Amino acid sequence: FRSREMNTTPFTEDKLVSNTDPFLQFDSWLKDATHSDPHCAKDACLASGAKDGTISNRFISMDSFSDDGFVFYTSTEGRKAKELEDNPHCAMTFYWPALRRQVRIEGTALLSDEPGSEEYFRKLSFDKQVVLNVLAPRQSQVIKEQVRVELARVCEQMSAEYQRSGEPVPKPPSWKGFQITPTWIEFHQAHDNFFSDRLVFTRPSRNDKWELKRLAA
Repeated sequence: FRSREMNTTPFTEDKLVSNTDPFLQFDSWLKDATHSDPHCAKDACLASGAKDGTISNRFISMDSFSDDGFVFYTSTEGRKAKELEDNPHCAMTFYWPALRRQVRIEGTALLSDEPGSEEYFRKLSFDKQVVLNVLAPRQSQVIKEQVRVELARVCEQMSAEYQRSGEPVPKPPSWKGFQITPTWIEFHQAHDNFFSDRLVFTRPSRNDKWELKRLAA
């Protein structure tokens, strides 16, 4: 948690935006993180588990959040999607080192509505849309170096074809969204010593009210 911005002010309950709604607090911290580092503020480490208990993690980019949960998009052909479909329990961490903050989230992930994945896909650049068409169906497959070269060539050909025709690049069928419905949202504020403030909101299920607790660092 070393940082250029040493925060020594205790993070106490009275500094929360809301004592009952963690999404309001997350929105406040996300705005601070976006101001500090606009390119990486929405990046988070997502951990998922296979049926046999094997854990894997990777960084994803959150698209949006609401009272319903946190949404991101990926190929359903990849390892994380297959693990989440087999075992929806997952954990996600946002880490903002310049602010010495992290937000830890635990909950369950389910496929989100299809219109959202189409809308997200249309927001991507033309080049990213082309690359996703080629790579999304093959995500997490083992390939050889020459196959990587061939896939790059296919991307160039597809790019030229769609630029020439003027037709929109279609969204790959495997490109879909997941929504993580949280039961645990922890706000962790580190300081310039080993002392940290940890305020956590928990609830047994989505329909229950949030309970606020403080944890020892």
